[in-house]
Amino acid sequence: MDSFSEKYHHWQKELQIFDSRVKPVINAPYTGDSSSFYQELHALGLKSRADAIVQQIVDEFPKLTAENRRKVSELVNRYSRINWLTDLMRKVESIEAFRLSLTWFVIMDQGKDTRDAILELESYISKGKTLGYPVKALLQEISRMASEQDRYGWGSTRDLILKRL
Repeated sequence: MDSFSEKYHHWQKELQIFDSRVKPVINAPYTGDSSSFYQELHALGLKSRADAIVQQIVDEFPKLTAENRRKVSELVNRYSRINWLTDLMRKVESIEAFRLSLTWFVIMDQGKDTRDAILELESYISKGKTLGYPVKALLQEISRMASEQDRYGWGSTRDLILKRL
């Protein structure tokens, strides 16, 4: 799997599978028991596969052209239910895990709500500072990969990041 096109189609296939398998679980009526909800997600047996795809996408993203990064962001947002299967992007126990989380933030390109994206970014920054990470340098690094498109009228993902330097 060498070309971007091959990788993209592989990711698309995997994300479509995740989306179709997760959708019935997250769209089921809520019973008031979140533990059963997470047990159902776990029972799908897709976590390690989802973790691998997230890791592949994060590893490749910095190497892509701006146009291909845009395509990957659109793909991940189209099939965003992968976020229910993996928690890699919420881990910050090492600087590499923190970098992965910030890169996934860039890939998600504000997701469906800029306000949630701002809170998420500020949470990452706070955790990173608490852990003594070089947050400013990491934000500068990931800002170069971030979209400059203002998707919702609150500024681009790059703007959101740069405002926090």
